[in-house]
Amino acid sequence: LSIGSFNGGLLQIFSPDGRHVIQPRDLTGFEGEVRFVNTHFYGHMPLDDLDPPQPGDDEGFRIEDWDVTFSRCRFYKLVSWHNDDNLLYGGAIVASGSRLTFRNCHFEQNAVISTKRRFAAIARGGAIHAQNCEVTLESTNLRWNYATASRVWGNRRGRYSSAAHGGAIWSYQSDLMITGGQFDGNAITHLQHGLAPDSARGGAIYVDEPSAFKIERVTFEDNTSLGEGGAIYNASAK
Repeated sequence: LSIGSFNGGLLQIFSPDGRHVIQPRDLTGFEGEVRFVNTHFYGHMPLDDLDPPQPGDDEGFRIEDWDVTFSRCRFYKLVSWHNDDNLLYGGAIVASGSRLTFRNCHFEQNAVISTKRRFAAIARGGAIHAQNCEVTLESTNLRWNYATASRVWGNRRGRYSSAAHGGAIWSYQSDLMITGGQFDGNAITHLQHGLAPDSARGGAIYVDEPSAFKIERVTFEDNTSLGEGGAIYNASAK
């Protein structure tokens, strides 16, 4: 299945009220292939700075057990902000058991924000959250994406811990192959007037237990973390 513009035009897709979901109907395993071309994805109207992220936002894609290719696509201001017990991650894309390919794509100002009050606040993968996946990025730029978590005090049991990992990409037990492109201005942050997370790792990339991990001909500039790994936090990769 191919979706997009193939004659020089542009397709725009908005997701202000929830994620687009790609998964097998019967959940029996890896099933199909989807290809997006010349498509821009927005959480709200493009360039609308008067409509900032709000608690409860859950935008972008959730992809499970599927093969998805994005070519010449833009992901702009897709935000997931979790202030309850919901355990979703990833600002633009959260994926598991899938093959994801990005060619000549742009991720800008996507974010995952966690301000949960009853359990630990955990934010992972401002642009992409991948677990048990094969992820390939070719000539793709990721700019000003961020993962934010702020410490919150519980009512009876004291303060819960918090963590923010992977301002642009969080990857666990996945192939992560990146060739060409840039990581600029991605960050681990905390809310204004909030306390920094207890664990802050990987301003641009957080990688843990990958089956394969390669970065080739990639530029990193001005990525920051409140803790460890301004550009990359390598938990266990060779």
